[in-house]
Amino acid sequence: MNIVPERFRKRQIELPSGAKMNTRLISKYLAISLFAVPALSMADPLTFDNVDLGNDYILNFDGHKEDVFVGSLLFSIDGSKKEFQTYCVDLDHMITPGMTYEVFTANTDTRADAYKGAGDILSYGLSTANNKNNDAALQIAIWRAVYGNSFSLSGVSSAVMNQANLYYTNGLKDNGNAIYYKEYTGKGQSQITAPVPEPASFAILGIGLMGVFVRRRKS
Repeated sequence: MNIVPERFRKRQIELPSGAKMNTRLISKYLAISLFAVPALSMADPLTFDNVDLGNDYILNFDGHKEDVFVGSLLFSIDGSKKEFQTYCVDLDHMITPGMTYEVFTANTDTRADAYKGAGDILSYGLSTANNKNNDAALQIAIWRAVYGNSFSLSGVSSAVMNQANLYYTNGLKDNGNAIYYKEYTGKGQSQITAPVPEPASFAILGIGLMGVFVRRRKS
């Protein structure tokens, strides 16, 4: 899904189908302030486990043309066995399944750059990116927010492109939020993912729902 969050080059990885996966990504346009990362937390180890939903396309970028996987990825953090879904925002680096690298974490809603737009799009489209085509469309829209029109994909159906345009146009109006994992050693790949409510948030939500339940019973 995604304009290839990480160029999973099938030749070296064959992950799109199930084997190994490489992600070579592009960077020269990443000067969109990839390194201006305010208010980042301490570093955490992020592990790339596998690809998730998505499709195989041909990526045209910076004079290169390659078969790539475009879709969401599955990661885990801090050695946890619990996987979560991410989308690539880094066409500059390559990653392979099982790879662990250090990342800094920040909220996209605190940023004033392309990553804020990528987070808005993710927030808007995530709930409907529940099949391969929509997932690929969401990644394409996210890449467009970060890289503009500096890349293109071949083999994408008009339905997927139309959905990507919908995610992009409406997502930028969403003012949503996402978690930004910025790799900083040059040996990983930056990702964004949906924020996970803190335990305190769950507790507050539970109290609120309990109040609704009690009021309904009394009435």
